Amino acid sequence: MEVLSESTRDYDRGTKFTAYRGIETLTDYILIDQNAVHIEYFSKECDGTWRLREYFSTEKVVEIKSTEAMLPVNAIYERVAPTPKVRLGPCPQ
Repeated sequence: MEVLSESTRDYDRGTKFTAYRGIETLTDYILIDQNAVHIEYFSKECDGTWRLREYFSTEKVVEIKSTEAMLPVNAIYERVAPTPKVRLGPCPQ
């Protein structure tokens, strides 16, 4: 898990995650925005690809596949007052 800051967010999503994907045993990578309710959960699939799940609500629960752990988003943001993150609607057809 990484808590993103303004100064490291691009590095954590880019160069660092690229290096981490080279670690054979790494199966989960979670990025937590400290300023808004936004969690990016990357999990390694059986074929070696990475799947992204995003969470924008404190009502959600992050289910960490490799450990079968349940992590309520509201527990992550319990002691912070993050600003709501604006989500765009679905793509036009």
